[in-house]
This record gives sequence, C-alpha cells and structure tokens, in this order.
Amino acid sequence: MTDRTGDICSDDWQRLITAREMYARSSGIHYDEILHQVAQRAQSEGSIGKADIGALLLFKRLRADTPWARALMTTADTAVRQATAAATAAVRNPALSRSEAARAGRAALAGLPGFTRGDALASTVLTAAAPHRMAVYDRRAHTALSSLGISLTHASGRYSRYIAALDNLLSQAPSPAHAWTPRDLDIALLPATQLSRHGQRVEPQAGAAPPLAGGGAPRGDSAVPDVRAGPFADPARLSAQAVCQ
Repeated sequence: MTDRTGDICSDDWQRLITAREMYARSSGIHYDEILHQVAQRAQSEGSIGKADIGALLLFKRLRADTPWARALMTTADTAVRQATAAATAAVRNPALSRSEAARAGRAALAGLPGFTRGDALASTVLTAAAPHRMAVYDRRAHTALSSLGISLTHASGRYSRYIAALDNLLSQAPSPAHAWTPRDLDIALLPATQLSRHGQRVEPQAGAAPPLAGGGAPRGDSAVPDVRAGPFADPARLSAQAVCQ
C-alpha cells in the first residue's frame, strides 16, 4: 500500500479552522507551556537533554515505566545531546525541505533508547527543536488524516511523509490557515475529532481523556480513536474519490 494524498474541501478546512480556534480558547495555551519552554532552551542550547526529554514525555502523556526509559536514563546526557544536536541542526537546515529535514532529524535520533521505533516522542523532540517547521505525530493525528482521505503507510520514513502530507495541505489552505505552520495543523487535527460536520462540539464519552493537541494516549502511539464519532464521520470521506457536498 502506498501513501495517498489529495485535496480537502472547504467544509473540511472550516472544521479544521474552527478546531484550531477552539483549542486556542481552551486549556491548549497552558497545555503547550512545556513544549514552548523546551523549545526556548533548545533554541539557546542547540540540543535537548534528558531532563527536557522527560518534560516532553509528560507533554505526550507517555509511559516511563518501560525498559527504553531505563536505558535512556543510563545513557550519558552528553551522548543524548550529541544525537539531539545533530537532529536539531537537521530540522533547522534551511537548505532542506521540511520533509527532508524531518527525515534527517528522525534518523539522527534513531540510535537513542526510545527512539528506535515509533514517532510520537521523536516528533515531539523535533518539534521542540524547530517549532516553526516540524509537527507532532501520533496515531490520533494519523487517523484524523485518514478520515480526510489522506493515508500514510507505516513503512520506513513515516514521519517525513507525515510532514510532506501536512505541507501539501498547507499549500492549498484558505485564509487564515494559509499562514499556519505544520504544528498549527497538527493542533487542529486533534480537537477537530470532537466537531461534527455542522461545527458543533461532540461530547466525549464519560471517562474519556480530552483530545489535547499533541497529547498522545497514555500508551503513546498505541491507542487509535474511533473516527466514526469524529468530524469526518461520513464514510464517503474515507474514499480517495470522495468530495464534499
């Protein structure tokens, strides 16, 4: 199976724009404080150390009682910073397209414990390193794209292809989304899953976690939402040939 990209219609864009505005009015401003603080330190230091990776782990609501977390803790911070410095330089490199930068940055992190498989934490580190170029990836963002008729395979290089898909969407975005960064779009994808096709909020089931943008499920990439309750619930939207009515 290959990736499928394409246009989305004006109704879908309006739901994304509404979702982005809804997030800005909610706790999103405070929820992103950790990401912003780590990004500020990365800007001045040129790398991201273990303490800030721990902060980003909290931001993503990922589990830390894992073998990889122990292995990362026993890795020297200098070695971690060496890898994240290379990743930071890659994602900030203006000579590379955003998708090329994402590929190079992701590769630079691959040798660290916790970064060999999955893109949830790695994408968050790369977004902190270059917040105006990169975006946070998790399975909920992946599913939201699929509900728009934009599919990504799980083959090697997924994060780079995710950034390419966001770039493709942004190249066709109407106002005010035409000024968005990839991070703005990934923020919009997640709250949008609680908007109906009429722009009304769909209340989550009792006990469900709020869909805070960038916040993965407690087990990271593993939990996939039921998109049938999302804003693009019309089954025709799952077809590459679907058009908005």
